[in-house]
Parts: sequence; C-alpha cells; structure tokens
Amino acid sequence: MQNIFDQKYIELYAHDITTAKRTEAEVAFLKAVIPPKTRVLDVGCGYGRHTIALAKSGFDVVGIDSSEHMISEARKNASESGCSPIFILQDALTMSFHNEFGATVSMFSSFGYFENQRDNIKVLQNIYSALSFGGVFVLDVANKNTLLEPLLRHGENKNGTYSLSLSERLAGYNIRTTQTFDEKNNRWSIKREWTDKHGKSHNYSLSTYLYEQDELVGMCEQVGFKLKNVFGNYKSDAYLPAKSPRLILVCTKN
Repeated sequence: MQNIFDQKYIELYAHDITTAKRTEAEVAFLKAVIPPKTRVLDVGCGYGRHTIALAKSGFDVVGIDSSEHMISEARKNASESGCSPIFILQDALTMSFHNEFGATVSMFSSFGYFENQRDNIKVLQNIYSALSFGGVFVLDVANKNTLLEPLLRHGENKNGTYSLSLSERLAGYNIRTTQTFDEKNNRWSIKREWTDKHGKSHNYSLSTYLYEQDELVGMCEQVGFKLKNVFGNYKSDAYLPAKSPRLILVCTKN
C-alpha cells in the first residue's frame, strides 16, 4: 500500500481541505450515529483529527495508521489538545483486534487503497472482527459519480484512461493537479506538484479504487455486516448517486 501521507500531505490538506469546520461537521455526524461513550476504533486515523475530536467528546478512542509520520503528528496534536487517545502504528490489513470496540470508523476515503480487492475485503474482515456484537461501522468514501463528473466531462480519454490537469491554490501555493481515471481497473489517481518559497519542487500522488454503492454494500455484507443506512453527506441526507458528495455506509455487526 502507498505511504505518501507525510508532512507535505498535511500541509496541503489541513490548510484548505481538512479544515476545523469540516472536521466539526464529520464528527457531529459520527456522534449522531454512534452511542455516547462508546469505545471507538479509528481506522486510517491520519494525524488524528477525528480521533482527537471524539476523545474530547467523551469517547474512548484508539486510532491506527500505517504512516509513522501521521501517528507521530497525531500524538503531538493530542498532547497539544489536552486529551489522550491511543495511537498505534498499524496497518489495517494486519490488525488483529477481536470484539474490542463498540464502533469502528473509516473516514475521508481511507478505504480502497489496496490494488488487490482481496486485500480491501481483508480490511473489512479485520474491522468486523474488531467490533463487538451489535457494534456500529461507519465507512465514508467519495461518491464516485460526482468525483469523476468533471474528469469525464472535460478530461482527455485515451483508450479508457481519462486525464485532466488544472491549477489550484492550496496552502498558499500554486498547485498543478493531475487527475486520472482508469476505466478498466476502476482506479482514480491524483498527483499534485508545486514549488515552495525556496524554489524547491515537491509532489505527491495517490491512487484508490472507486466504488459504486451496490459493490461497497456487497463487500460489507460479504464479511458479515448488516447495512443500516446509506447517507450522501455529513448532514445525514439520503444518498443520491448523481448529486451526493459522499457515499457513507452505516453498518452493524449482528
């Protein structure tokens, strides 16, 4: 699995994308679907924005991530916030919790990075195992349809691979962003390139599988989850395939 989640990623995203306002909305959604004071496992916790906010709201939270840099940043952020969730350097593919949590969450498209779908299913199996019976699983990914709409409309198509480059402003930098979508393999990739104030060039890229609702629900049900709700945003509105920004599944372990 890729491990591009470092300080460059944090610098670009935290300033303009994963803002405090966005985190507040996402955590408000989680608090609406997870019982109070539940023990929560945050899978792919990144630099701890959901983990810390949940801990400050009275939840007993454990965050795991495969990036050593992200875990280090999460621990530092928690200390500065005056709370003490547990952060573990751990890959979701190899984690081995058993019936330990009342809820698990995978937020902000932290699922689908493995190229082999069997590995992504294994992650779901591990999440299922980590939950106690009756526990809640929240899986939040981008809506494939709305994410791809500009790329499919304006991008160049070469044998089923769409590509689109544009300029954007993030964290005070002029960023060259290139998105691609491989129709055959159903994988979306993004690459960002920029030059800092010292003239040094930077870039990062990532690639993830994009899911239709039925496919993602089917994978969850395959490992034993029961679907409870499908939402299209953090306001708990119904999922609309052509309009919703997110595809959020709320499942239970029966």
